[in-house]
Order: sequence, then structure tokens, then C-alpha cells
Amino acid sequence: MVVYRRGGRRRYVLVLLLLTAITLITLDKRSGDSGPLGAVGRAAHEVVSPVAKAVNAVTDPVGDWFEGVTSAGSLKRDNDRLRAELADAESRARRGDAALQENRRYKELLELEIPEDSEAVAANVVLGPAGNYESTIIIDKGSDAGVGEGCRSSPPRGSSGASSRSGRVARRCSS
Repeated sequence: MVVYRRGGRRRYVLVLLLLTAITLITLDKRSGDSGPLGAVGRAAHEVVSPVAKAVNAVTDPVGDWFEGVTSAGSLKRDNDRLRAELADAESRARRGDAALQENRRYKELLELEIPEDSEAVAANVVLGPAGNYESTIIIDKGSDAGVGEGCRSSPPRGSSGASSRSGRVARRCSS
């Protein structure tokens, strides 16, 4: 008497399908788009592509709507935060413009002619004026730092002047 084992046959078919799939995948990868499986894949893509585009055209707006509904709270918070940042940036820009106008007015009042392309060099005063009637100072920057004869000096407090005699390290400025 022959006993029919149904489970063994299922395993055999499953193993055969698995080996066939692995073989086809290996062949497809090795041949790329140029092999026989590449031609079959291109033909299948040509058939499925219009259907996929149609399905995406229908489902994308619905998905976008659901995304908008579910993230409405975070979008509102983001918009509020961005509006606040924009208002702050606009306020800083207005203050900057006002400071530039004020700076131009002060330059005109003081009759300063500072070229726009000049580069500022910070220096320390190493020797101040010798008396009440002299306004010559010596700073610790010279030609090595880019301070040449005729360079304008403008201390934070006091009057501005120009450098007269110079060395590589120090410069004499008279205001």
C-alpha cells in the first residue's frame, strides 16, 4: 500500500521555486539590462508603468490630503515660528539701516573721508601725548600690520588723525 505524503511534496515544490528564483536573480544581475531577462524586465516595465502612473495620479492627492490633516498642528507651529523669525530679521535689518544712515551722518559731520574698501587694524596706544598741547601718540602696529603713512586713526573716544612716521612694528599718529 502506497502512502501519499502531501507535506513532502509541498516542501519539494517550495525548494524548487526558491532555487529557481535565486537562479533567475543571479542571471539577471550578471547580465544586467542586456541579457534575455533584461528584455523581459523591460517589456514588463513597459506594461506596468502606465498603470503605476495612473494609480499614483489618483492616490497621491489623497495621501497629500491625509498628510495635511494629520500634520496641521505642526505646520501651524512651524508657520508661527517662521513668522516670528521673519519679524525679528526685518526688525534687525531696519535697525542696521538706521545705524548705517547715522554712521553716514556722523562721517559727514566730522568730515571723515574713510574709503569703503579700507581694512581696520586694532592697535594699542603704547605712548600717549607728552604734554597738554601735543596730541601725538604711538601705537603698537606698524607696516608689518598694514598700517602705512597717511593711514587714518580713529580711536573709540576722541578725535581721529593720520599716521606720520612709521617703523615695522610701531607707528606715530597725530590727531
